[in-house]
Amino acid sequence: MTKHKLLLYLGITFALSWVYGFGYFALGGSLTAVSFLPVVSIYMFIPAITAVLLQKLLYKAPLSDIGLRWRWNRWLPIAAVVPFLFVLLTIAIGGLLPGVRWATVDEIAGVLLTAVPPEQATTLQSLGIFLPLILLGGGFVSAIIAAFTINGLFALGEELGWRGFVYNELIHLGFWRASLIIGIIWGLWHLPIIANGYNYPQHPTAGIFMMTLFTIGLTPLHLFVREKAGTVLAPAIMHGSVNALGGVALLYTNGGNDLLVGITGAAGLIALALLNLALWFYRQRQSSPQLQPATAQ
Repeated sequence: MTKHKLLLYLGITFALSWVYGFGYFALGGSLTAVSFLPVVSIYMFIPAITAVLLQKLLYKAPLSDIGLRWRWNRWLPIAAVVPFLFVLLTIAIGGLLPGVRWATVDEIAGVLLTAVPPEQATTLQSLGIFLPLILLGGGFVSAIIAAFTINGLFALGEELGWRGFVYNELIHLGFWRASLIIGIIWGLWHLPIIANGYNYPQHPTAGIFMMTLFTIGLTPLHLFVREKAGTVLAPAIMHGSVNALGGVALLYTNGGNDLLVGITGAAGLIALALLNLALWFYRQRQSSPQLQPATAQ
C-alpha cells in the first residue's frame, strides 16, 4: 500500500462526488425531482469510474487486482440473503424502542392500499393475517432478483471503489481496522445527499452522523463476503439487496422518527451491532487453532 495512491483516489473521488452532488442541489435540484434518480445513479458510479481510470491508465494494473472478476461460489447467494436477516432483526428491535411499536395487519394493509391500484387492493385485503408474511416473502424474492440484476449493477459503482480499490490499500491493517476506515469513508461520501434530507428528512444534520455509523456497521459484512468470495461482485450483490429491502422495515413499525426506525435508524444500528458481534465470534472461531486429538502412547 502507498499512502499517495490511496489519497489520490480519495481526493479525486470526493472532489468529483461532492462537487457533483452539492452542485445538483445548489442548482435547484431536490430529492423529489424527477431528475434525482438519474443524478444519484451517476453519483453511485463515480467511485468505480475513478478506480478504473487510476487502475488502468495510471497504474497499468488489471482490474482483477481490485476484485473485478467473475467467480461463482456459494458466497454470492449468501451475500444476497444476509440483508434479509438484517431487516428481520431490525423490525424485531424496532418494535421494542421507546415510542415505537410493531404495525398491525390493518395498518400495514392501509399503507399498501394507498399505493396500489384499486383492483389489487381487494386482493390484498383478502389475504388477512397472512399479508405481512406474504409481503416479507415477496420482498425477499424481489430483493434477490434486484441484487443480481439492476441493484447489483449500480451498487458495483460504489463497491469497485470501497471494497475494491480502497480495500486493497487498507486490508494490510487488518479486517476490523480496515472496516472502520472504509466505513467512515463510505459514510462521508454520502454527505451531499444526506445533508439535503436523504434517509433522514426530519434530521438531515444528525443524519450525517447516523449514516456514517450505519456504513461503519455495514462494512464488515461487505468486507467479509468480499474476502470469502474473492470478488467485489459479492459486496455489490449484498449492497444491492440492502438497497432493495431498505424500506421494508419501515412498513412493519409505527411511531418514532427517522433516527429511530428502519435500517438506517437506531433499530438498524443495533441490529448491525449484533450481526457484527456474531461475525467477530465466527472469525475468532475460524482463526483459533484446532485441537488435535491425542495420540496413543
